[in-house]
Amino acid sequence: MRKATQIISVSLDQETVKCLEEAERDLNFASRSDAIRAAVKLLWSDAASRKKLSGKIKAVIVATHHQKREDKLNQPAHHFDDIIETQLHSNLSSSNCLELFIVDGDSQRVRDFLRAIQSQKPDKINIFFP
Repeated sequence: MRKATQIISVSLDQETVKCLEEAERDLNFASRSDAIRAAVKLLWSDAASRKKLSGKIKAVIVATHHQKREDKLNQPAHHFDDIIETQLHSNLSSSNCLELFIVDGDSQRVRDFLRAIQSQKPDKINIFFP
């Protein structure tokens, strides 16, 4: 039995549409809708995993961004120096950069830091727990 679906309208820039179509093709999704459903499930799963974190944790956060966004991406770090053990910046190319943060502290504080970085809209962000 198929679940009832709701049609929603989503606006995407050309680069995101290109990425979506590439993922659809490379991962053998039947349609863009199927690819979007899978992406939403991954996003939800990631958010649910973060909510479950508790107590003191250590994590590595890696973000990539355009060089023009460097100052904005680093602004939140000044408010979280109590949990940031290490921050490393690297130029990946003439226009792209990588930020690496090793954080250690209360899980809520780490989540707040992650949200603060995500609000600056990096190109990509990953978090790893040793």
